[in-house]
Amino acid sequence: MVMVATFSGVVALLQLQGFASALIQKQNITEAHKSSVFWLTLAMGIFLALLMNGTAPWIGKFYNNDQVIPIARVVAIVFVISSLGAVHIALLTKAMDFKALSLADIVGSAIGGVIAIVLAFRGAGVWSLVWQWIITEVARVIVLWVLSDWRPRLLFRYRSIYDMLGFGVHLQISSFFKYLNQNMDNILIGTMLGSSSLGYYDRAYQLMRLPALHVTTLIGRVFFPAFSQFQNDHKKIRKILLLSTRFIAFIVFPLAVGAIVTAPEFIILLYGPQWTSAIFPFQVLASVGALQALGFFGSIYLSQGRTDILLYMQILAVSLIVPAIFIGVRWGIEGVAIAYAIANVLSAIPNQFVGLRIIGLRLRDYYSNLVPMAVASAMMGSFVWLVRFMLLQKGLPDWVTFAGCLMGGAIFYLGSMKLIASTVLQELIDTLAETRNHNRSMQ
Repeated sequence: MVMVATFSGVVALLQLQGFASALIQKQNITEAHKSSVFWLTLAMGIFLALLMNGTAPWIGKFYNNDQVIPIARVVAIVFVISSLGAVHIALLTKAMDFKALSLADIVGSAIGGVIAIVLAFRGAGVWSLVWQWIITEVARVIVLWVLSDWRPRLLFRYRSIYDMLGFGVHLQISSFFKYLNQNMDNILIGTMLGSSSLGYYDRAYQLMRLPALHVTTLIGRVFFPAFSQFQNDHKKIRKILLLSTRFIAFIVFPLAVGAIVTAPEFIILLYGPQWTSAIFPFQVLASVGALQALGFFGSIYLSQGRTDILLYMQILAVSLIVPAIFIGVRWGIEGVAIAYAIANVLSAIPNQFVGLRIIGLRLRDYYSNLVPMAVASAMMGSFVWLVRFMLLQKGLPDWVTFAGCLMGGAIFYLGSMKLIASTVLQELIDTLAETRNHNRSMQ
């Protein structure tokens, strides 16, 4: 499934999502813009489904595994399904209607998850994951159409597409390089180390990505439209950025530190003792997860219409990450994890420097904003390590050790951050409410 998902992600880069994002960034959009992007995206979705279906045998040959061929052909329908909701997502995001977007995600995930569990218990194996993907996307698109009052018209204007061409093309190309950054490790591990190593590494990687996927994705949905609304008010953008990164750091930093310390018990409890090979990669990648969770600089480039700079940053990241993974793969998934972590840190520094300079914020001020959370997390990590050591000496079960570390670490961290946390959270809520009200008044 990871093999098919990796290649479907490559094909998905041609899905012209950059034009949907352009609807968010562009201040004045017409019905011609909306409908033209919808029909263009749908046409590309159909084309990509046919492309994925036709290239399925090549995917099997690439991995020397014929089992991926039928999976790839069935998964191809996702391109058509997702294209039907792309414009609706863009319009709801532009209107900052995050309730509707969250409801669509929740309903889709719930229905797809239930179906997957039923199929798995009935012996469907990997096909339970395939149908989960498809059904989740179908349910999500249906909810988007129900909650959105916009419907496409039989209208297509080349001029409307041309208006968004510069923004969309640069974003599309940068998405390609971003995908290489995030998936080249999977591609090389799958081809050079085999499916078992890929499975261990992917579990570690996906666990590492959970904070970035959920916390950051949620806040990121707010960032882009909020920054776009205030694209000429850099003072407002700086305020939103600093508040949001402080709030995210408050959540993600202790999660990353705690995950590193308790990884052996966490992995075994979650997946079982047969997954111990994923422990060390997960510990290494956890630090990268904390860094990626703060990676909102793409939203700055998008809101300012500087997708060209975003493209350059992604090219720079590829030039660092790909060679590093080629070197690290010689030492197995452990070497890949270390190489990936180092390359990510090196590529993040220039990205942060340029992004902050655009809005007039110094790198020193940005990092000093995160110091309280970093110090409190480090202190909590030391405390959790001591608690874990003492519990292990008593020979207690893994679940008791993990629960003790979890409760002790949470109490220690929340106690030291109570004042900062309440202030940051309230300031963030007030700022986002102000942004949403401004957006409604503009409409």
